[in-house]
Amino acid sequence: MAASSQHTVNTFATWPSDWLASRLAHGVVTGAAFVHPAELQRDLAPAVASATSNDCRDAFRAAWTTAAPHVFVTAHPTFAISPFQIAHALNESRDTEVPPAATHPASQFAYQDFGPPGRLVRVRHEQDLDVRLAEFANGVRFNFKATDFAADSVELHVRVGDGMLSQLESQPGLGLLANYMVMGGGLGRHTQPEFTGVLAGRTIHVAFQTGSDALTFRGAAASRDLLLALQIVAAYLTDTAYRPEVMRDARASFTSMYAAIANAPSGSIPAFAFREMAGGDRRFGTPHADELFSRDLAELRAWIEPQFKQGPIEVSVVGTATWEEASAAVARTLGALPARGSRAEPARDPAFRIPAPSLNVRSILIDPKLKQSGLAWYWPVQPFAGIHEERRLRLLTAVLSNRVHERVRTELGAAYSATATFSAVSGFPNYNMIAVHTEVPPASIARVTSVIERAALELALRGVPEDEFLRARQPFLREREDNLRTNVYWGVTVLADAQEHPERLTAARDRSADSAAISRDELGALSKRLLDPGSSFRYVTIPSTPPPPTPARPAANATPGRQPKVGPAGTRGPR
Repeated sequence: MAASSQHTVNTFATWPSDWLASRLAHGVVTGAAFVHPAELQRDLAPAVASATSNDCRDAFRAAWTTAAPHVFVTAHPTFAISPFQIAHALNESRDTEVPPAATHPASQFAYQDFGPPGRLVRVRHEQDLDVRLAEFANGVRFNFKATDFAADSVELHVRVGDGMLSQLESQPGLGLLANYMVMGGGLGRHTQPEFTGVLAGRTIHVAFQTGSDALTFRGAAASRDLLLALQIVAAYLTDTAYRPEVMRDARASFTSMYAAIANAPSGSIPAFAFREMAGGDRRFGTPHADELFSRDLAELRAWIEPQFKQGPIEVSVVGTATWEEASAAVARTLGALPARGSRAEPARDPAFRIPAPSLNVRSILIDPKLKQSGLAWYWPVQPFAGIHEERRLRLLTAVLSNRVHERVRTELGAAYSATATFSAVSGFPNYNMIAVHTEVPPASIARVTSVIERAALELALRGVPEDEFLRARQPFLREREDNLRTNVYWGVTVLADAQEHPERLTAARDRSADSAAISRDELGALSKRLLDPGSSFRYVTIPSTPPPPTPARPAANATPGRQPKVGPAGTRGPR
């Protein structure tokens, strides 16, 4: 607690303005005083310094005796259990004496020596961007930028292997299992719960994620904890535990995930949409429950371990550290590992393509107790011509988002909205899309479908009106300028794989000038090429049990204002 409080004090001077505005607004709404972290630390210091474990125990007991507990149980859908059984188990547990917890000395992290520090064999300084691109003798690539955007803070991003590109299509759900088990299963010499003690007094967070073209670790830490963050990543690369007993927790978590999907009007759409747009490739979309629950640790280990042990590594470190500090920390950890594999070309699957969309709308039946339906449109963009076109696609998406947001609200009122997004999947150059999502009452499906498809078709036929272009352009440019002052932009968007993809540096150099040069005519040409509703995949969820009617599609040459009525029927940051 003391370390966290001190880190908050250290970083307060560089808090973003929107954070401060949010805190002030919260104070106005709730009547709570806005307190400077240093004052709060000073006020709490005597109580924190004098607190004992007995004080914490007594406070915990008091909190749990003020009211009857609420019990929440997660389980596989096939596990039938009654409230009576839950209450009986709880009451029986109260009759079991709980011995005092054993006291243990503070744990030391067991993974601090990975061999002799690695030797740098190449360092290149890109002076105009003030970034360094380096490589160690073992093949690990290292990218670095010192910043003062966030005081006493460093961000690290580690990419290893080739992620989903190497996942067998016959093993859907393996990426989701990896997301839970890699960190959740702990290390050979530490269980995951032991990390609480290991990280006591530290300001550090490390997370793992299966990426489309790499397995990734992402960390954030106080400057003094950079070495420990890298040691944690290196430990997982060399000694991931895959503890079988954690599978039970993973499956309980997946059960909760499926329950959340079933209780959301649009929750079922990704399961169908992303797989259909992948031509049925089962690596994409939310896996079916039986697919996910059939995955096992042997499959996971066989997929993950070769990547962890031999896969190419590229790491970025950005923040309040010096080149000497950061390169020494990487040398003692990732740079000290056995030699890594390399690749002559970026990891990608150029043969993968989105098929032509069906003429029919995909109707998905959902729980009839739900009060709303989800609607989604996906326009394939395959492929786009580099970063300059990607920027124009993102601004076009902002125009479309503003337009459908405004028109759905006009049609149904302020309680309803629609949004548009653009996504590009690394490693799959032909798997990109513009999407529109909304949730509306089932009785409004036909009306809203007509509104949204007319909005897109008007852009395709008439281009982007001047006022809509300017309304989207200003926040688009402001956001891109703001991003230049963040560690996440430099650490992830630019440097995470800048040596595998040198075009990231080119994109950073012309980001501001090229974004400002985007013209309305360019967006009009893109909308004409992409936004005909007849070229989109469409999905609708229906809270119903009988099969709903299938709506007709508008003709490709339909005229705005005479749109036929229709009835009811996952990335890198912007560069």
